[in-house]
Amino acid sequence: MMDKQTFTSIQSTTNTSRYAAAIFRKGELHITPLQGILQMRPSFSYLDKADCKHREREAANEGGDSSQDEADEDVKAVTVRFSRPESEQARQRRIQSYDFLQKKQAEESWVHLHYHGLNDGRSDHERLYLYCQAMGGSENTELVKTPK
Repeated sequence: MMDKQTFTSIQSTTNTSRYAAAIFRKGELHITPLQGILQMRPSFSYLDKADCKHREREAANEGGDSSQDEADEDVKAVTVRFSRPESEQARQRRIQSYDFLQKKQAEESWVHLHYHGLNDGRSDHERLYLYCQAMGGSENTELVKTPK
């Protein structure tokens, strides 16, 4: 049974000048520009670890192959695919790149997240920052587009 869920984040875009968060209240639309966007995705790395352990156990249990085991197996159809030949140098770059990304991900410092539900008091407090305090003209020209 899983008692926690792990999410990983990636920066979905570096140019956030086109994005804003908006909230509609009492007939007024309040728009706030965004400074950064992160996309949270569930991480299933625990499945990789479990699969690796399972394979190790199977390999240890099989130990030695006997000729009787081979005789009992049924003949099965196999689909064969041929891949484009890859130079040794290209293969090394691909493996090193993956290893580099895995190491970089493992070294990334954890940021602990405290989730607050939609109707939680802390969520209500943070939501107040989205409302414009000074009503009347637009003070923030960051989101105002000039006509072409």
